[in-house]
Amino acid sequence: MTGQPIHFKKKALLLKKETTYGEDSSPAAADVIRANNLSITPMEASEINRESVQPHFGAGDLWLTGKHVTMEFDLELSGSGIAGSAPAYASALLACGLAETIVTGEDTIQDSPATGSGTPTGSFTFAKGDAFTGDADRVVTLECTTAGASGTAAFTVSAPAAGTASAYEQTGVVMTDSVAFALPEDATFTPTVGTDFVVGDTFTINLYRPCAEYDTVSGSFDSASVYFYQDKVLHKMTGVRGNITSKMSSKEVPSLHFSIMGIYVDPSASALPEVDFSSFKDPIVHSSVNTPTVSVHGYSAILESAEFDFGQQVAFRQRVNDEGVEITDRAGSGRLVIEEPEIGDKDFYALVAAHTKDAVKIVHGITKGSIVEINAPKVQFGKLSVSEDAGRRMLELPMILHPNSGNDELKLTIR
Repeated sequence: MTGQPIHFKKKALLLKKETTYGEDSSPAAADVIRANNLSITPMEASEINRESVQPHFGAGDLWLTGKHVTMEFDLELSGSGIAGSAPAYASALLACGLAETIVTGEDTIQDSPATGSGTPTGSFTFAKGDAFTGDADRVVTLECTTAGASGTAAFTVSAPAAGTASAYEQTGVVMTDSVAFALPEDATFTPTVGTDFVVGDTFTINLYRPCAEYDTVSGSFDSASVYFYQDKVLHKMTGVRGNITSKMSSKEVPSLHFSIMGIYVDPSASALPEVDFSSFKDPIVHSSVNTPTVSVHGYSAILESAEFDFGQQVAFRQRVNDEGVEITDRAGSGRLVIEEPEIGDKDFYALVAAHTKDAVKIVHGITKGSIVEINAPKVQFGKLSVSEDAGRRMLELPMILHPNSGNDELKLTIR
């Protein structure tokens, strides 16, 4: 026996966003992905059989063309640890047809001016100050209770309860030029008063929770380079793109299933890197406490399981002077399993028969930095079926995820 065996269980997966499509971004240990259930097909290809005419029996040549690599793995769906920052696995999301929006700092407060209710007499503009730190969006109302100019006009500042925050109300709050004006949950702005206010002038200001949002797009797709180490063997993939399926099930942790594809690079001998998973936050088990919101067409459902498939159609192409992985289309789908409610509470049979489209929203996690949210604004149910679980009748609802205004049929929010 020569050399040492290659141990199957010794693995490391690194993934890094590419600046230019197909150019190796050289993932390092800091780009590690904490993956589960990983499988790789190290060489996919089309076969060309060369059946040459010959005066005897025997096999012809076999050539491979269009070599590429496919991989599948699961990843625990967890928060980033800090609301308003990207999770450690963000590059993997971007490689699968999603675009990232980070809402933090000044972005948590709507742009000036405030929105007037009716036609207020007074006016003001403002500069954004301290960021909003709440865990749910809020609409703040400013109602003038004392008329006047800067330094005199006073307001009642209020907002209904949202997320974990109670209703907010402060009275007699004076608005003064260049002096910070307080809003709920740490947000402030600095006003400049224009026209004097009269009693009853009312304005609203939107506050947005700090978060990282991942939306579908229909072009300008990102890509990644992937290094997969298995003991002493390194498999590289460039130009990687793919699809994601989100899976949630009662008494389990939520996960994302990735199916990715990339350009083939000859494997090489390489030592395993030393990696650190500390940037990956622990997930939270699904429960009635940890999963506070399951809204299905406006009904608060008892959820057994949910699966959302972003539906990216991915294909490898190889032409003269062109090679890579393309996302060619998208058709989102999914499946819900819920306890069947009484028809008087929610008639899902009528919804299916009427081809009704409405929102499905799941919020998992209750502490800022550990919350994940899935929103599908326009879900149509297909042919439903029933099953039994622990003596209870369950509804199985196949979902078609329709876009609302475009590129919005499924959103993942980490907050």
